[in-house]
Amino acid sequence: MRKVVSWVVGVALIVGVAPLSIAWNLVNKANHDPHVINWDFISVSGSGSAFNNGVANQYPGKVECRGTGWECNFGPMSVSFPGSYFPMGCEPVNGGNCLDTPNTAVKVNISMTWDQAISLWVSRYGTTLHRHNAYTFYSITTSLCTMWGSYTRGGIKIVPNTQTCGGVPTVPNQCTVSGGTVDLNHGILNIGDIRNKKVEVSRQVSCTRSTSIKYNVSLGNPVDLGNGMSSLITVNGVAAGQAINLPGGSSTLRIASTLTDNGAKPGAFSKTVVLIQSFM
Repeated sequence: MRKVVSWVVGVALIVGVAPLSIAWNLVNKANHDPHVINWDFISVSGSGSAFNNGVANQYPGKVECRGTGWECNFGPMSVSFPGSYFPMGCEPVNGGNCLDTPNTAVKVNISMTWDQAISLWVSRYGTTLHRHNAYTFYSITTSLCTMWGSYTRGGIKIVPNTQTCGGVPTVPNQCTVSGGTVDLNHGILNIGDIRNKKVEVSRQVSCTRSTSIKYNVSLGNPVDLGNGMSSLITVNGVAAGQAINLPGGSSTLRIASTLTDNGAKPGAFSKTVVLIQSFM
């Protein structure tokens, strides 16, 4: 009698799971916190980000390096005027050309895919990069667009489907007077020699941009000084309370007092007033 022996053979099925490549989504954002810089430019903060959104090969094709043929920069950038492209963090008024040497980009070449370029950028900066002075645009433009691209001074290629545009935020105007308290001192005057006596003091004023502005006198204008005298306060030759025009940047503010004799009597006279600044 033969004995049949059954063998159970265990078969292990080993399945290799290839890692999924990163599926990048590029996002470039300009924040609305504008501040004026030189040459009629405005700068805002912003961020450039690369997120894994599960959409593989979202930016198909290879890197293009226009104007150079082989190697170029890659990173977030902006445009606010046809042909005026600025890498993130570039302020052209600072001198030089940061299309050549940006500090928010990586060097890429035409042998790389866009996904490889993005991966290289992430390996250097992480998934999100923020700059206080991120994007620059002319104050005369009506929109600010952000995008990703490859670039040198010789040429620019925008990564498809990464451009977004928004309105240019308005920079709040501000005029700051420097130099401290204004003392309009008429000195010693003689009775009968008071009318139309004038003293003037100059102060520097700096405005965010050109503006129409009023400086109103807190006590009204003319100002009653007592002892039969009054003073007309003028700013840049115009009676305080009336509009004057100031340019953007630094200029001179001339504040003057012109006396009127209303039956002046001997004695001391003085008055403290406040000029109230208001934009038109």
